[in-house]
Amino acid sequence: MITIKQHNTTAIAGLGILRDLESFSLQDINEAIEELETKIGKSYFGDGWSEKLQVLYLLKKFSSKKYLNDEVRDLKEALVNKYTEMHGQSEAWVIVFNMVVDLQNQRKGREFVRDGLIIELKKLTSSTKLTKEIGEVSA
Repeated sequence: MITIKQHNTTAIAGLGILRDLESFSLQDINEAIEELETKIGKSYFGDGWSEKLQVLYLLKKFSSKKYLNDEVRDLKEALVNKYTEMHGQSEAWVIVFNMVVDLQNQRKGREFVRDGLIIELKKLTSSTKLTKEIGEVSA
């Protein structure tokens, strides 16, 4: 199960605890949740364990959102890199920015934005491959 380093109770130490919490992976949190869920009432007794489980549920929610944000950021960077090859960097950023805004304006959530960016990246990648293949055949 994941553990947190001991910190003093000062405000600065509180920031250290938050940094520690952000470093946990979703897999670590899921393993800790699974362990608590299987052992509460069997070998772990008391409200303290249930409270720890609630904290882990919150950490899982936070970690999932953070992971999704990281995924969207990486997809935007990949799209900018692809469009930079075709249009230049400043125009690439404008294209990707407008794409993200259009997806966000549909108000269907961050997962929808991620999925839309994945679709655009796949389209762009497949059209780039097709263009390269056509160029090789005609040459």
